[in-house]
Amino acid sequence: MQDSENSSAASDNQKLNQELQKEIRYRKLLEEKLSTSEAKLRGIVEAIQDIILMVSIQDDNFSNVEILPTCASNTDVNHNKLINQTAELFFQESTLKTYLKQVQQALNTQKTVNFDYLLQEEEDQFWFSASISPISEKTVLWVARDITQRKTAEQALTESEARFRAVYEQAAVGIYQVSLYGEFMQVNSRFCEMLGYKESF
Repeated sequence: MQDSENSSAASDNQKLNQELQKEIRYRKLLEEKLSTSEAKLRGIVEAIQDIILMVSIQDDNFSNVEILPTCASNTDVNHNKLINQTAELFFQESTLKTYLKQVQQALNTQKTVNFDYLLQEEEDQFWFSASISPISEKTVLWVARDITQRKTAEQALTESEARFRAVYEQAAVGIYQVSLYGEFMQVNSRFCEMLGYKESF
């Protein structure tokens, strides 16, 4: 009888041991997968050229702004100043309300909000376009991309168009543009004066 009980207990212990070993292997596998996943995510984030911040609010105020380590934060000193300036703008009186409004809109709608902002570094101006995405009820991911080149090009185009418009309107000669079918598409006032027509015909 004793041998039978011992054999049954040994069998139970062996089953429990096998289940425990199985559970240990399963947990190790999960830990390895999690570690691999975290390493991949870290690699992706660190390769990104954008500024990435995690911004949290509490009681209708910013409670925490965390700068995530990206490739942008490992570049030159000036870029690091811009990253720090972006983080500081959340707590400066002149920009706090604007930034808080953008973050609250993202949190309230649970949708991404896009927002352009300007930073000044000594004599240079830098434009950033921020995508503000909610990741919880009180935290957003603020991803800011440098769009200075695009803004500079847009400004140059606007100035060029303004100069062309001024030359076009104030020219001492008649200027006109016609379609392939010979229809007038655009004329200046001097051309109208020469022909005795009004500009809107």
